[in-house]
Order: sequence, then structure tokens, then C-alpha cells
Amino acid sequence: MNAENQAVKEGAVEAESSQDRWCITELLDKGYTHREVKNMTGMSFITIRKVAYNNIKDLKEL
Repeated sequence: MNAENQAVKEGAVEAESSQDRWCITELLDKGYTHREVKNMTGMSFITIRKVAYNNIKDLKEL
């Protein structure tokens, strides 16, 4: 794979990851539990906890 194709692939992965984080954030903000979010999205508890932790950390910095 050449460098240009690699960069496009990495950009697509980052965009997908960003969309996943926003989805998790929206569901948590709506009051769903971590377990419900896991069942809806298929994301791991670790990923959900990281997103939730980063959201709290970001809010404290405001």
C-alpha cells in the first residue's frame, strides 16, 4: 500500500471512530446506561467508559 492510500485509510478510520464517539456521547447524554449503550452500539465497555470519562474531563475544563 502506498503512502497516499494509507493516509486515506487512516482518515476513514479516524472519521468512523469520531462518529462512534459522538454516538456514544449522545446516548449517554440521553440517559442510557453504559450497558444499554453497549447493547445498542456493540462497543466495548472500555470504549464507552473512555468516552464518558473524556466527556466529564472536558466539561470540567470549561
